[in-house]
Amino acid sequence: MEIENKSAAVIIPYGENVRLGSGDPSFLTPGSSSAATQYVIGAFSNTGTWQSDVVLANTSSQPMTIALTFTHVGVFSSPTPPVALTLNPGQTERLSNAIAGEWNLNNVVGIITISSTGAAGIYPVVQAETYNIANPANRFGQSMRALADTDAAATGQTDYLVGLRQDADHLTTYWVFNPSPTSASVDLVYRNLDGTVLGTLSNVGVPAGRARQFLPSAHPLPAAGATNGFTVQVVVKSGKAIAAAQVLTLSTGDPAYILGMAH
Repeated sequence: MEIENKSAAVIIPYGENVRLGSGDPSFLTPGSSSAATQYVIGAFSNTGTWQSDVVLANTSSQPMTIALTFTHVGVFSSPTPPVALTLNPGQTERLSNAIAGEWNLNNVVGIITISSTGAAGIYPVVQAETYNIANPANRFGQSMRALADTDAAATGQTDYLVGLRQDADHLTTYWVFNPSPTSASVDLVYRNLDGTVLGTLSNVGVPAGRARQFLPSAHPLPAAGATNGFTVQVVVKSGKAIAAAQVLTLSTGDPAYILGMAH
């Protein structure tokens, strides 16, 4: 859907997809056509369970060539060979189960990088969606906005993950990705809702172009978790960092995607 503002008023469009079988909603915000390189952070391909789709749209009036690569989480991972895709003017394409479909990889999680030279200064709009396919009649998932280099926190800045949950009915997994050409070092500061420090992972290294994954068992939290939630501050000491998280509700299997905010 293309929305043209024909007045002087400021508008904020948004949308919602609802899976009818489960009643699970996904919140959608407008995509950007101004970034030559974009990243889908925390993309999945797990056989029979989780998969991530990538949706790409060419909003220009010219054909657009796009290159996609996948990089597994981990400091020693390497990006896949690029996959080339051409979109005609106005065309939108969904890459279903993108990691398995484009690179024949399964049981992996990582970063999908989308690069394009664009068309007349316009670049592809990228959205993604991760969902559980184990029970198609009662499916749960999350929408995922692609991020760009402008979303990264640079040296001396902090990326904030707010609204995380870890307790008897929630698990949090998050990723810290370094989009820069040099290594990054970050401190991961866990805070209670009142601001007190729950724990810190110090001097965490993230090589250039790589991502690290932090599973629920890695969090320096009390055994019972953090009452009503917690925040992670990604303090960038060198390089750059982009953070994103998935909060899973155990009683339903419903995930929620949380984007880091750089300051």
